[in-house]
Amino acid sequence: MKLIIETTYDNISEDWLKWYIKRMKNAEVLPGSTKIADDLNVFGSAEFSSKDPSSGTIALTKYKIIT
Repeated sequence: MKLIIETTYDNISEDWLKWYIKRMKNAEVLPGSTKIADDLNVFGSAEFSSKDPSSGTIALTKYKIIT
């Protein structure tokens, strides 16, 4: 199983994945992480976009679970 964000966590266990998603859900470790955690649990993937308030730059981060 893999969790791909911008970094790939290879050869993860189901327990590790549950811990990681629970951590995001409970701690809001980054903006939008509770929604990301919900989408990962339901759909196995998620996306988060943000705009730099000082420029036109938009960032898109994609999350995907591969079993």
